Amino acid sequence: MHARVATFENRDVSLADELVGRIRSRSSEISRSQRHVLLLDSRSRSAVGITFFESEDDLELAERDFDRMGSEIPEVMRGRRTSVCAYEVVYDEAEGEASAARITSLRSTPYRVRDMLLSVREQILGEASELDGWRGALTLADLDTGEAKIVTFWASDDALRRSEIRETQLRGRVAAAGGASIAGVDRYDVTVAAVPVAA
Repeated sequence: MHARVATFENRDVSLADELVGRIRSRSSEISRSQRHVLLLDSRSRSAVGITFFESEDDLELAERDFDRMGSEIPEVMRGRRTSVCAYEVVYDEAEGEASAARITSLRSTPYRVRDMLLSVREQILGEASELDGWRGALTLADLDTGEAKIVTFWASDDALRRSEIRETQLRGRVAAAGGASIAGVDRYDVTVAAVPVAA
C-alpha cells in the first residue's frame, strides 16, 4: 500500500465545511484510490490530505485527477499546495472514530530508517495504544530517503492534549532508535476519514 500526502496552507477557515463537503462528494473521482483522510488545522490555516493506493503505479496514474480537482476547488478554500510526497504505508492500524490527529515528521537515514520503524511498532503502537482516547496510528515512510511520518488518531482534542507528555517521551525514544531528528509535530482535526472511493 502507498500513500500520497499533500499539504496546504493559507486556506480560508470559514470555508472549511464547504471544503469538507466537496472532498466527500468528489473523492470517487480519484481513480484507483482506496480511501482518503483529510486533516484540518484552523489555528495555522493548514490542511493535509492523505490518499491511499494499492500500488505506486496507481498513485502516479491518479496525479492528473488531483490536478483537475485542484483546478476546480478554489485556492482560497483548499489553500495553497506546498508539498506532495509519496510514501510506503508501513503500519495502518486505525480503529474507531477519531476527531483529532497528531503528525510527527521524522528524518533518519536509509540505513537506519528500518530500526526507527521497528521502534514505532514497539513504542508507539505498543505503549501509546494503552492511553485513554487512542484511536490508532498510521506510519508512512520513504525507505530511500529515510523520511517518515507517524499519524496518531485520538477520540477527541482533549484526549490528544492529555497524551502530549507520554507521546513526547515515546517520540524521543523512536527518534533515538533510528538516529533520527524530529522535523515537526503538528495537530489537526480529523474532518474526513476512511471515505471509500471508486477503484
